[in-house]
Amino acid sequence: MTVLNVYEEIQQLFPQLGASHIVKLIDNAQKELAGETKQLTARAQLADINTNFAWSLPGDFLEFQSVRAYDSNDSPYYYDTFEFEIEFGVLYAKSLNSTPITAIADAISKLYLHYIKSASAITSTSGAFSIDERLHGGIKARVLQNLFGTFPTDVISGGQVAKIINLQAASYWGGQYENYKDEARKIANKRKNIPGEVIYYPYAGKFNLPERVNDTTISTTTANALSGLDSIYDSYAILTAVEGQDSAVTIGQFGFTGTISGTISGNTMTIVSTEDDFTPGVIRVEQANNTIGWDIVDAKTLTFTAETGWTKDTIILIVDKT
Repeated sequence: MTVLNVYEEIQQLFPQLGASHIVKLIDNAQKELAGETKQLTARAQLADINTNFAWSLPGDFLEFQSVRAYDSNDSPYYYDTFEFEIEFGVLYAKSLNSTPITAIADAISKLYLHYIKSASAITSTSGAFSIDERLHGGIKARVLQNLFGTFPTDVISGGQVAKIINLQAASYWGGQYENYKDEARKIANKRKNIPGEVIYYPYAGKFNLPERVNDTTISTTTANALSGLDSIYDSYAILTAVEGQDSAVTIGQFGFTGTISGTISGNTMTIVSTEDDFTPGVIRVEQANNTIGWDIVDAKTLTFTAETGWTKDTIILIVDKT
């Protein structure tokens, strides 16, 4: 089934709708079906990994799966001193020890972000679907469900024709859409599930199972490094603080002279640097939690105080280019 096929079937039922309206509904339905059932996957290579710790997410990013590391021979590399997290639409490498991360170790040659992606936009009847052909009927069903539940159509009742919102038709096509969603999930699961024997280990703890070597034939986009960050800012640091913990976690920093760390006591966080990095009028702060106010105590100390309870805050300290 092509986009044009779906458009023509819908247009016959709703001739009052313009082509651009129907095409947009088809585009939305495909993105919804693909996103809800995790149909489409992709990978992006993280750029400039040996000089950066932050990357912009691909434009079609929907959901994080993993980050895979490889050495210069395309053999898998098992990292345990850092992990990844997403804040503010940015992928950060996060240190797992007391040393803030500023770049990825030279032993790692390539890092790939594996993720669930959205379907490509459909902008005309000559466009093409991104998802499996077996699911194209689900796109039509979703559009018809929405249209029958929105626009009055001719219905014969008591020998007379009346225009009503046909909720019965909307319910029918909604049921068809749910059937296609079930089929879509089965297709997605079959793609990633491979039968195998259960492996039993004699010791407790986390095991790193052998990974496959890098398949360089897989289509790969590039996740741009957020540097130069150093071309945008003179100094940059990012910390994550969770209520109830004793200390904040410094995900990464560069440009600041001292080592930046944070402690937590009740509703108050104190961020300190070992050097005079926090010059009033120069340092800039961005936060995820706007309920927490902040003050400069001195050139080495910032305090953050919440009027009420809080759960998590991500704090970015910036010195802009002068």
